[in-house]
Amino acid sequence: METEKVQIPISPSSEVMSLLIKANNFLKHAQRHALLKSDFDKMIAIHSLDNSIEYILRIIIKHLGIEEHHASNVNSIVLTDLFNAVNSYIKNYTTLEGKNTSLPYRNEIGQIRNLRNNVQHGLILPVEELGYVMKYGNLFFEKVLKRIFCLLPNQISFSTLIDNPLVKPLLELAEIKIQDEKYLESIVASRDAFELARFLYQDSPHRTARFPALASLKRDFIDLYYYLSQIDDDIFILSSKISMDEYRKFTLYLDHIPSEYNAQKRGYRLMQREWERDDAIFCCDFASRTILSWQMDAIDSLYEPDLSAYPELRRSLTINGISIPELYIEKTCMYGYGKLWGELFYITDKEKEMFELLAPGDVIKYDEVILHGDLIWKSSSDFKIIRTIDTGLVLNSGSLWAVIMQYENIPFTGIVQGEEHFEIENIFEDITESEMDISTIRELLKLFLAHRGGIDNVGRAFEFNEQLLEKSIEHSLVSSRLIENLSRLVIYGVDE
Repeated sequence: METEKVQIPISPSSEVMSLLIKANNFLKHAQRHALLKSDFDKMIAIHSLDNSIEYILRIIIKHLGIEEHHASNVNSIVLTDLFNAVNSYIKNYTTLEGKNTSLPYRNEIGQIRNLRNNVQHGLILPVEELGYVMKYGNLFFEKVLKRIFCLLPNQISFSTLIDNPLVKPLLELAEIKIQDEKYLESIVASRDAFELARFLYQDSPHRTARFPALASLKRDFIDLYYYLSQIDDDIFILSSKISMDEYRKFTLYLDHIPSEYNAQKRGYRLMQREWERDDAIFCCDFASRTILSWQMDAIDSLYEPDLSAYPELRRSLTINGISIPELYIEKTCMYGYGKLWGELFYITDKEKEMFELLAPGDVIKYDEVILHGDLIWKSSSDFKIIRTIDTGLVLNSGSLWAVIMQYENIPFTGIVQGEEHFEIENIFEDITESEMDISTIRELLKLFLAHRGGIDNVGRAFEFNEQLLEKSIEHSLVSSRLIENLSRLVIYGVDE
């Protein structure tokens, strides 16, 4: 029975791409030294060219699984034997666009190895032949990339494998900066790509619980806050199957990035030497491999929720007159626990200046509008008192900050319009004089009317709210509908 042939080209895996990058570095090393004038540079050029040819042949063996199917001569150190073994497999077991194919430039590859042997063993430097073999070495590399790996020479990079359109340009920039010998700028771009990918792919099961817990710790136990923040970071790295040693080396480089490249202005470690190519290559390689791992391990949703029965709503939030931008809505979160409420949302440098002025105990004006298309579906305005607040840097590139804020609603400050869209049980709807004495009703109305124009007597509002709860009158928000009902009772149902 004839074995079904493998269809080529086949796009490389991240592991194979890593090897191709090394082969390409051999070739570029040969090209650079071939342009220099000294005999020693010519020797280096021939050796590096030969290395690149042998290396890419061995990559093809791994890429196509040739050793498992065709073991003969694939481990030979003789270049022509290695070439013939790979070529035999490609001719007999693969097809390109439905046709048989093979490796190109067999004779020229043999000449490259002969020149390399003359240099290494015969102490002969064939300078005149260098240009000829460099030409065919480049052509061989180019044709093999297209025929076997579906790549062009300028696509030999990890960024080629990245799917996310936001992360991909940052890794491409890191690679370009290495070529331009701007190594610090390359490391900055690698950091930005890593941070963005981490933010986009991070979906730890304890993510939603982490933010309010850390915010509370920062308020009351600052040392414990920093300690657990570090542990939380370590847990994420370990769960991401990242080498902890490599991650710590990567962050050590990041700690040396000067403050002008950081959104959060703070002290940094001074690099006590020049930034080097190997520094940038390590950071780019680590960031790229990690992002590819996250991309491959990303879990697809079990299903797309059916929201056809619900209106498409959009939320507009303003705090103390500052409009909160709609950034990464899918990663925002609202919390509710007892009397406390909380929110996680994202802001830019512009909004951060205002939030840096806020502290636990501050009162904020909170305006929310729910839009259905261009129409206001519901709007509300009330005052809240902050219990905890924390602002943390998420992305240096673009300066994205996360805000986690826990607050308590101040009673009798709510004004809600459009409430008729919701089925809200109003336990005060049928209130009678026998259920609540007139002085209590007047006090409630007085407090509400006082708060509508601003915030006064916050302590009294909470105290009176507790008195209502003691009378088993339960409510979480006192709205304009409630006040209207109470007003009608006072005005029409009870004599002065």
